[in-house]
Amino acid sequence: MQKTILIVGGGYAGIAAAKGLIKQRLDARIIFVDQNSYHALPSDFYELASAHLSEKTPIDWDRIKRSVAIPFADIFPHQSIEIKNDRLKHVDLERNICVFQQNGAQSYDYLLLAIGTETNFYTIPHLQEYTHGFKTIPDVLGARNTIDELFARKAKHEPISIVIGGGGFTGCEVAAELIGFIRKLAAHHSQPLSSITVTVVEAGATLLPGGSLWLQSAAKKRLEELGVVIIFEKPIQSVTSREALFDGFSLPYDILFWTAGVKANSFFDQWTDIKKEKGGCVAVDQTLRLPSHQHVFILGDAAYCPHPATGKPEPMTAQTAIQHGSYAAKTIITLLKNHAPMPYRHHAPILLVPLGGKYAIVDLGWLRIRGFLGWLLKRLAILRYLLSLIPLHKAIPLWLANTRLFTKND
Repeated sequence: MQKTILIVGGGYAGIAAAKGLIKQRLDARIIFVDQNSYHALPSDFYELASAHLSEKTPIDWDRIKRSVAIPFADIFPHQSIEIKNDRLKHVDLERNICVFQQNGAQSYDYLLLAIGTETNFYTIPHLQEYTHGFKTIPDVLGARNTIDELFARKAKHEPISIVIGGGGFTGCEVAAELIGFIRKLAAHHSQPLSSITVTVVEAGATLLPGGSLWLQSAAKKRLEELGVVIIFEKPIQSVTSREALFDGFSLPYDILFWTAGVKANSFFDQWTDIKKEKGGCVAVDQTLRLPSHQHVFILGDAAYCPHPATGKPEPMTAQTAIQHGSYAAKTIITLLKNHAPMPYRHHAPILLVPLGGKYAIVDLGWLRIRGFLGWLLKRLAILRYLLSLIPLHKAIPLWLANTRLFTKND
């Protein structure tokens, strides 16, 4: 009897799993479900948030959106996979059934949940109400337009304060990239740079927690050279519409971005009998499956699979998600042959952090790079990923168009 493999989530992990399964030409029904019709590229969201667009011609928002979104129809053309746009409502783990908002119930033999994470506001009063996030394309475009509108309404020499909560990878990338955008806006609106402040607030003692000391030091040096103010060891206590409040002082802002935390998709809150770890991430075994339900894989950021030697979970990166998806596809193929799967192999991530303009820092462990060469490696990594998704004749023009668009920020 033909098996049904259900993949929910069109991020890095879901795409990698679907691609891996399709490649094997399985005698199985593969169903791929996501609430959107496209695969987003969060690794370029920081660029989109600061895209400098001409005011002389109408803005083609669809084209801008396409720079970080690839339609599933382009990724899976004429292939043996059913693509559905829908939102997951419930999973009956005992009966092997998923319930969707529009299409109702769908049974499965294997379920791959790759529905990712969402912003964690840590119950900080009013934080969600007044901040801008970076989890979705609408979030990012909204943030970009808010900055643009801020400069348009401010009087000359009137102070402008942009605060970024969180000194992790996203916070550092956004802060660095905003500098180029702000300089162009300041010149257009005759706003002196001396009246503009970009501040990164980090609750911990370092930037890029989880990175090497070299990476942390290089990021701090680069941001300070760009003029970014960095405040360490000051967690935000609460937020008003105009100020971020700390223990003993406050920081006025015009725009507050929040990049300081993520938690597992709130869908998993309904799984009260399934073990959760930090941030609500779902505890899985060394094959990325639920210990109590071996036909269910949890992939990507929402999976808590600590390294067997160190006990530490993998970083929430695109690399990790892609590796999860590829591994799950291979494991299902093994299971369909009635063989025991090999445990998931943990991989040390390649840490590549773009920090404004044509500049990035790269830590390979055995090799450390910063500057233009790091930026070039970043763009080549994006090209390599695009080539894994879509044909050469589509990947190259998209990559070139995106590179031209994003270098206008510099």
